Amino acid sequence: MEIPSDIPLSKYEKVEMIVLGITVPALIIIWTLYQLIVYSEAIYIFHDEPVYFTGVAAYLVCWFWFGLSLALFAHFFLGKKRRYYSLARKQFRYGVLLVFSSTLVAVWYTFELHKLLP
Repeated sequence: MEIPSDIPLSKYEKVEMIVLGITVPALIIIWTLYQLIVYSEAIYIFHDEPVYFTGVAAYLVCWFWFGLSLALFAHFFLGKKRRYYSLARKQFRYGVLLVFSSTLVAVWYTFELHKLLP
């Protein structure tokens, strides 16, 4: 993320800010919450095949999607605003930390569950 300048945003940057900074993260959060509330499951994709986690694993793996949406929001929306740049850097780091930690949890639960199957 580079420090934004005082130059007004171009039309492309405004569209990018609205689509990738607001719309996509909101859809990811809504979809993840819907999956957790209705089905009590979280979906993670390994080698083009979705893996469905339920129970405690679902709540730990869903932080991947929350971290991804936080990182997208921080990079594409807050990163474009000069006065929110330091907040954007912190939120981006927290989002990436959530993504990495929940990826490790997803891999651990996948192989742990694989051992339990016949």
